Amino acid sequence: MNRFLLIFSIILVASAAFATDTTHRTLVAKSAPVALTVSPDSVTIPCSPLQFIDGAVTIKGFDKRASDSRETFFLTNHTSLRISRIVLSFRYSDMKGRVIHEREVAVDCDLPSGATRQATVKTFDVHHIFYYYLSGKPRKSATPFQVSARILRYDVMVTRPVQ
Repeated sequence: MNRFLLIFSIILVASAAFATDTTHRTLVAKSAPVALTVSPDSVTIPCSPLQFIDGAVTIKGFDKRASDSRETFFLTNHTSLRISRIVLSFRYSDMKGRVIHEREVAVDCDLPSGATRQATVKTFDVHHIFYYYLSGKPRKSATPFQVSARILRYDVMVTRPVQ
């Protein structure tokens, strides 16, 4: 065992001695003075903390037929701010109230203050065996479901004012 360690150490030292030198001796680090300018855009401005407000964003008009691979609904921004992303929690249940599935979905959007936009997300129903009970009964056999949605988070978009 000691012999093995001795031989291994010799090989390691020898390989380090014959290693290729990859440094460039012709490169010289030059330091140049940098002029630092402070513009009004880079000044820290104190902001009041934003708080989550229930009802600031609402969801309406959910739709998903049995054959659909996407779920569609409308989001309305009731804040004075522009929103860029909304995270929702969906709870799907059968008509007796038993939970079928729960999930969180992030919707990237550009939702100005006071605006309503249609949003579309991939459905949880990859086998196309469920339909939203208000979307109309399909011709093929499928199970109706109800959905409840909750806004978990909305991200505010801060942009440069138009000049």
